[in-house]
Amino acid sequence: MLESLLRGPDLGWDCRQLRPAHVRAAAPGVFEDLTGRFATAHRVGDRVILARDPLGLNKLFFAVHMDAGVIAATYLTDLRGAGVPFEAIYAVPAGTTVEIAPRQQALACQRFHRLDRNGSPRGSDPVATLHDIRADLTRYLGHLAQQFPAAPVAVCLSGGLDSALVAALAAEHFPAMTAYTYSFPGTAGPSADVSQALATGRRLGLPSTVVEVSAADVLAALPDAIRFGQDWRDFNVHAAIVNVLLADAIAHEYPAAGSGSQVLILTGDLMNELLADYAPVQYGGREYYGLPAVGHDALRVALVRGIQAGDREVGVFQSRGLTVIQPYASVFRKLLDLPAALGKPDVIRGIAGDVFPPPFYLRAKARAQIGDPEVRGGILPLLADSGRGSEYLEQLARSIFGAPDRRVLRSFIRAGAYRSCQGFPGRRCGQSRYLQV
Repeated sequence: MLESLLRGPDLGWDCRQLRPAHVRAAAPGVFEDLTGRFATAHRVGDRVILARDPLGLNKLFFAVHMDAGVIAATYLTDLRGAGVPFEAIYAVPAGTTVEIAPRQQALACQRFHRLDRNGSPRGSDPVATLHDIRADLTRYLGHLAQQFPAAPVAVCLSGGLDSALVAALAAEHFPAMTAYTYSFPGTAGPSADVSQALATGRRLGLPSTVVEVSAADVLAALPDAIRFGQDWRDFNVHAAIVNVLLADAIAHEYPAAGSGSQVLILTGDLMNELLADYAPVQYGGREYYGLPAVGHDALRVALVRGIQAGDREVGVFQSRGLTVIQPYASVFRKLLDLPAALGKPDVIRGIAGDVFPPPFYLRAKARAQIGDPEVRGGILPLLADSGRGSEYLEQLARSIFGAPDRRVLRSFIRAGAYRSCQGFPGRRCGQSRYLQV
């Protein structure tokens, strides 16, 4: 009645302790207080209950078979490998439970977390909130260190503010941590990002490894960036390529990762979405990484909601046996409610205190997949100049996921979310006994 192909650990966090989401999962209200990341599938009597974390960091896909019941998986390709047609695959939305009773042909969804930006309460002090966020992050990292005392720990340092803050706070709890930085060398030597990352590592006393890659390495990583990043939109694919290359380097350093031993990867992911710190880039007369034409507050909510589609961090590292830790997920509600007037440098400075010198906050922003504020080299120019643009990525995704045509592929991601199922699917999917809406 339930076949689970879920991979990777649950890292649910209830502000006091880390605990798997499936513990007492049938109890009412059990998911409301959990942040972090989790995806769970379990059977209670003649029902199957699926649940996914508030941000949708862990992916949870499922299909319903006419006879065999429910099959759930972390990766689309695992469902495809089990014989499920692409058209019959659905996702549990972020912050939602899906209860399925196959024999009664019933399916019900219940949202336990709604993603809204409430804003700081009137009279609240942003400085005090930032101090609270630091205390919460410190407590979270302390619990991680207690739960995984013997695990090797790596931090992905991009050269930006977000990962630098994570590294600074984590260094207090993981003294043997190593920093890893991706580098696509340009004609003038290391990028501005790499130089800044190495400077940050030196300041924090971290041993650093620069993962230098070639154009051939980037192109070779592209299929897995789509397969395990579970997306084909250019920004997510380009970012996933960086993580494929970092994950391969770290997994090579810790070969036991593939045998079930825990290797923790700390990242500064999510802060860009929570603060809407994104901007389109121009290259070759075209705009890339476009954003919705909405106000700043609405953009923050839209970007955070969009985290649930795409697996460029958790899915990619997990495919190499590595466990991703995204500390900002533990405090996302407080970060999302910060005033829009607070820019990222102010937020990071308010959390970090005097960890970094003032010039650290003045550097122009760069994307890891580009490496410099000016788009002169890196993954975007390489793929664009070699004809591997949006249409190519879609075509490759169709091949990897077995989508019958472009229309079906494109309908799988809409408005920043994977295709979901609001009622029991009622018809057979082609010649298969799996059901589709």
